[in-house]
Amino acid sequence: MITRRHLLGASAAIAGAAAAGGLRPAMAQQRNLGPNRLVLLGTRGGPRITEYKQTPAANLIVWNNVPYVIDTGYGATFKLVEMKFPLPALRYTFITHHHSDHNAEFGLLVYNAWATGLQMPVGLGAAHGQTKQQRVANHTHRRQTARDVGRR
Repeated sequence: MITRRHLLGASAAIAGAAAAGGLRPAMAQQRNLGPNRLVLLGTRGGPRITEYKQTPAANLIVWNNVPYVIDTGYGATFKLVEMKFPLPALRYTFITHHHSDHNAEFGLLVYNAWATGLQMPVGLGAAHGQTKQQRVANHTHRRQTARDVGRR
């Protein structure tokens, strides 16, 4: 079983690999995402939505121009768009655990990134079982986006 301690250790290892130049976004989609930072997109606990301004768990870490989205609770895509984050720059996502307030919007976030120009799969680090959700989302949303874009 993967614990939060494991996830934090893995996140630190990925950040270290990124700092050492081990992880880089594709050159064709590289953008200047600004300084290294942590952005708290949503911090509300629980799955109940009562108002827009406070949404469930979602965070963005930008480290050496590589974006990492930690949790994709409801509203994550809108919060990223509000802060002017270019969705086609999405590259890595991490889901801390399987609760709807942490993973409900993973598929929609990936779909919207592809619909706005992303040309590669989105990496996912998650607890056991989440990788199947990633495979389904990568396959389904890529085909659906190609169909939708072809109709316009």
